Amino acid sequence: MKYIIPETKLYNAIYKFIDNKYSSKDIQYIYGTGYDPYEDENFDDENFRIFYEGEWAGEDYTDILFWYFSKEYYEDDPHSKVWMEDAPILSVESRDYWNLDSLFGEYWKEPMKQWFENKFNLPVTTVTDDQ
Repeated sequence: MKYIIPETKLYNAIYKFIDNKYSSKDIQYIYGTGYDPYEDENFDDENFRIFYEGEWAGEDYTDILFWYFSKEYYEDDPHSKVWMEDAPILSVESRDYWNLDSLFGEYWKEPMKQWFENKFNLPVTTVTDDQ
Protein backbone atom coordinates (compact mmCIF):
# COMPACT_ATOMS: atom_id res chain seq x y z
CA MET A 1 0.00 0.00 0.00
CA LYS A 2 1.26 3.43 -0.87
CA TYR A 3 0.73 6.47 1.37
CA ILE A 4 0.99 10.06 0.26
CA ILE A 5 2.02 12.52 2.92
CA PRO A 6 1.36 16.19 2.16
CA GLU A 7 4.51 18.28 2.23
CA THR A 8 3.23 20.51 5.02
CA LYS A 9 2.46 17.52 7.25
CA LEU A 10 5.97 16.17 6.73
CA TYR A 11 7.48 19.61 7.41
CA ASN A 12 5.41 20.00 10.59
CA ALA A 13 6.27 16.48 11.80
CA ILE A 14 10.00 17.10 11.30
CA TYR A 15 9.76 20.52 12.99
CA LYS A 16 8.03 18.91 15.97
CA PHE A 17 10.70 16.19 16.10
CA ILE A 18 13.46 18.84 16.16
CA ASP A 19 11.61 20.86 18.78
CA ASN A 20 11.33 17.77 21.00
CA LYS A 21 14.95 16.80 20.42
CA TYR A 22 16.40 20.18 21.41
CA SER A 23 15.09 21.93 24.49
CA SER A 24 15.77 25.54 23.54
CA LYS A 25 15.38 26.70 27.13
CA ASP A 26 18.44 24.58 28.05
CA ILE A 27 20.55 25.78 25.11
CA GLN A 28 23.00 28.61 25.64
CA TYR A 29 25.76 30.08 23.55
CA ILE A 30 29.15 31.66 23.86
CA TYR A 31 31.00 33.69 21.28
CA GLY A 32 33.75 31.94 19.40
CA THR A 33 37.26 33.29 19.62
CA GLY A 34 38.86 35.38 16.90
CA TYR A 35 42.45 36.55 16.62
CA ASP A 36 43.56 40.11 15.92
CA PRO A 37 47.07 39.98 14.39
CA TYR A 38 47.53 43.75 14.78
CA GLU A 39 46.91 43.63 18.51
CA ASP A 40 48.33 40.08 18.83
CA GLU A 41 45.43 38.98 21.00
CA ASN A 42 42.27 36.89 20.97
CA PHE A 43 38.80 38.42 21.16
CA ASP A 44 35.17 37.30 21.38
CA ASP A 45 33.87 37.16 17.82
CA GLU A 46 30.18 38.06 17.83
CA ASN A 47 29.88 36.67 14.28
CA PHE A 48 30.72 33.14 15.47
CA ARG A 49 28.59 31.52 18.16
CA ILE A 50 28.86 28.12 19.78
CA PHE A 51 25.55 26.73 21.04
CA TYR A 52 25.68 24.11 23.77
CA GLU A 53 23.45 22.37 26.25
CA GLY A 54 24.13 22.14 29.96
CA GLU A 55 27.28 23.50 31.53
CA TRP A 56 30.04 24.73 29.24
CA ALA A 57 32.85 22.22 29.61
CA GLY A 58 35.25 24.15 27.46
CA GLU A 59 37.41 22.43 24.95
CA ASP A 60 36.10 18.86 25.06
CA TYR A 61 33.23 19.75 22.65
CA THR A 62 30.91 17.03 23.99
CA ASP A 63 28.20 19.51 24.95
CA ILE A 64 28.20 21.44 21.65
CA LEU A 65 25.09 21.24 19.49
CA PHE A 66 25.62 23.91 16.82
CA TRP A 67 28.08 26.42 15.47
CA TYR A 68 26.65 29.58 13.92
CA PHE A 69 28.58 31.74 11.45
CA SER A 70 27.13 35.04 10.23
CA LYS A 71 28.03 36.52 6.86
CA GLU A 72 30.27 39.08 8.59
CA TYR A 73 32.40 36.26 9.97
CA TYR A 74 33.75 35.64 6.46
CA GLU A 75 34.14 39.22 5.26
CA ASP A 76 37.80 39.71 6.20
CA ASP A 77 39.09 36.56 4.50
CA PRO A 78 39.19 36.65 0.68
CA HIS A 79 39.50 32.83 0.64
CA SER A 80 36.12 32.53 2.34
CA LYS A 81 34.04 33.93 -0.52
CA VAL A 82 32.37 30.57 -1.16
CA TRP A 83 31.33 30.37 2.52
CA MET A 84 30.15 33.96 2.57
CA GLU A 85 27.72 33.20 -0.24
CA ASP A 86 26.17 30.42 1.89
CA ALA A 87 26.10 32.41 5.15
CA PRO A 88 24.61 32.67 7.64
CA ILE A 89 25.52 29.04 8.27
CA LEU A 90 24.22 26.73 10.98
CA SER A 91 26.66 23.88 11.44
CA VAL A 92 25.03 20.97 13.28
CA GLU A 93 27.21 18.62 15.31
CA SER A 94 28.00 15.55 13.19
CA ARG A 95 26.25 12.87 15.23
CA ASP A 96 22.98 14.82 15.14
CA TYR A 97 23.43 15.87 11.52
CA TRP A 98 23.86 12.29 10.31
CA ASN A 99 21.05 10.97 12.53
CA LEU A 100 18.63 13.58 11.18
CA ASP A 101 19.86 12.94 7.65
CA SER A 102 19.35 9.18 7.98
CA LEU A 103 15.84 9.70 9.37
CA PHE A 104 14.61 12.42 7.02
CA GLY A 105 17.08 12.79 4.14
CA GLU A 106 17.45 16.41 3.07
CA TYR A 107 13.89 17.19 4.22
CA TRP A 108 14.95 18.12 7.78
CA LYS A 109 17.10 21.11 6.82
CA GLU A 110 14.29 23.59 6.09
CA PRO A 111 12.43 22.82 9.34
CA MET A 112 15.76 23.09 11.20
CA LYS A 113 16.37 26.54 9.70
CA GLN A 114 12.92 27.69 10.74
CA TRP A 115 13.22 26.17 14.23
CA PHE A 116 16.58 27.84 14.81
CA GLU A 117 15.33 31.20 13.55
CA ASN A 118 12.23 30.95 15.76
CA LYS A 119 14.14 29.97 18.89
CA PHE A 120 17.23 32.17 18.62
CA ASN A 121 16.13 35.00 16.33
CA LEU A 122 19.10 34.46 14.00
CA PRO A 123 18.68 33.97 10.24
CA VAL A 124 19.96 30.78 8.60
CA THR A 125 20.65 30.28 4.91
CA THR A 126 22.59 27.01 5.00
CA VAL A 127 22.57 23.98 7.31
CA THR A 128 25.67 21.82 7.23
CA ASP A 129 27.55 19.42 9.46
CA ASP A 130 30.56 20.34 11.56
CA GLN A 131 33.08 18.60 9.31
